[in-house]
Amino acid sequence: MDKECLVDLNNSTAIAEKLTQQKKYLHSPLIEVISNRKRIDTTAYEENSIISESVAMSKQFDINSPSWIQCFITQAKLKDETKFLNMGIEVERTAQSLEIERLYSSAMTKYPSFYKFIGLSINVSDI
Repeated sequence: MDKECLVDLNNSTAIAEKLTQQKKYLHSPLIEVISNRKRIDTTAYEENSIISESVAMSKQFDINSPSWIQCFITQAKLKDETKFLNMGIEVERTAQSLEIERLYSSAMTKYPSFYKFIGLSINVSDI
């Protein structure tokens, strides 16, 4: 392990200096995520009922306030019997999406043992 990354946990001055160095290095960090997702359009029929799109997210976080971002990956199922001519045949389609929420404050504020600048939490579920 690189000795420059290590901090003497008994030396509060060294800990404060290392945190200051890391904040100076990070300066003004930015998280950018681009995701492809599908969503259901209940006003359309057949293949047109699933809309594919790309979504971009950009969030700048404050290095002095540890934080985290909540994300959800969801999958929705559409069972469709409706067509221009209803033949009684059911078609199932799925749509996945990544929903990204706002920044939340983090409780991980004790440097260096329990600290983070930014976290990303991704929850996966079916609808």
